[in-house]
Amino acid sequence: MVELYKSGRVIIILNGKHAGKKGFVIESSKLKNNPTRKVLILGIKKELKNIKRNMKNNKILNRLKFKTFFKMINVKHVFPTRYVVEIDETLKNFVEECCNNILNSKNNHDNIQKEEISLTQINNYLQGKLINGKNTWLFKKLNF
Repeated sequence: MVELYKSGRVIIILNGKHAGKKGFVIESSKLKNNPTRKVLILGIKKELKNIKRNMKNNKILNRLKFKTFFKMINVKHVFPTRYVVEIDETLKNFVEECCNNILNSKNNHDNIQKEEISLTQINNYLQGKLINGKNTWLFKKLNF
């Protein structure tokens, strides 16, 4: 059987708080004692705003900002698409650091701040990709 949920696969979230949002798979896991399968995704919480021709540069830069989130989701609550995003080594390093901070954030207030810092690093990295013109369709709003 073909593995649908490889790292980099673009998905759409179907249920929950982030329903209708795009994201891509970072890691898929199946636990031995638990038959349900889950995927760790990096999703886009807030999409870009529309940009018009007569806007000034400051306003354009403000409208190019977006927010991201991490979430472990059951496979039944996501819809895989045919698109795949390349995950670089730098992004993998940011994701591993953020995951470690998330797992340890339940204990300390300092770890929560580290988690926020690592999420902003990931966000800035993805914004740099957007400005360079790679995978611009991923950051735009879905049209139904």
